[in-house]
Amino acid sequence: MPILSTLIDAKRQTDVIVVIDAFRASNTIIELLAKGAERVVPVKDEDAARKLKDAHPDWLLLGERRGLRLAGFDGDNSPSNLPADLAGKIVILSTSNGTRIIEACLPGSDVLIGSFANADAVIAAVRATGYETPSFWAVGLIDGQFAEEDMLCARYLYGRFSGLTPDSAVFRDEALKSSGATRLRGLDLHADLDLCTQFDRTAIVPRRVAWENGLSCFRG
Repeated sequence: MPILSTLIDAKRQTDVIVVIDAFRASNTIIELLAKGAERVVPVKDEDAARKLKDAHPDWLLLGERRGLRLAGFDGDNSPSNLPADLAGKIVILSTSNGTRIIEACLPGSDVLIGSFANADAVIAAVRATGYETPSFWAVGLIDGQFAEEDMLCARYLYGRFSGLTPDSAVFRDEALKSSGATRLRGLDLHADLDLCTQFDRTAIVPRRVAWENGLSCFRG
């Protein structure tokens, strides 16, 4: 079963894919659904996200580039700073890294969102598919560089799927030493960093489903 990294590995993807953007999109999608959002619509392109919002003014538009909120958006990509009640909301999400990989997943694939936060649940969901060679896709950075925290999470989930019992404390310590953690601290996103390095805090597993007008979205 492959561990994939960045878009360079797109040709190696299999029919079941766990997309891993540990800091922060995976956790943002999980938290949006946990707070009651009906659907999360991932959009890679900023202009396309804006046009979708123009067509649906009642939808919530969230996004960032290089960690910074995009002008005119309703919010950024902060899992710790979402509205408390999103019951029934449809959310558009456009991020630097995670939404690029989501859009690169083949249309017929079963695509799940994974993180440290839902490790138990996402592994159970993968096993329930009966598919023996899932892909654990570590997103990486917008410039194509490897992201340590994403690869650490992919290795952790791969180990869990393989029947091993990797030490979560060791993986958490390594994630907190990563360049991604340094980047979040530099942006004063300490609450996000804390949330993104909590293990098995939720049983929510976002799964991609086809929707109307050619859109796909995630539901819990």
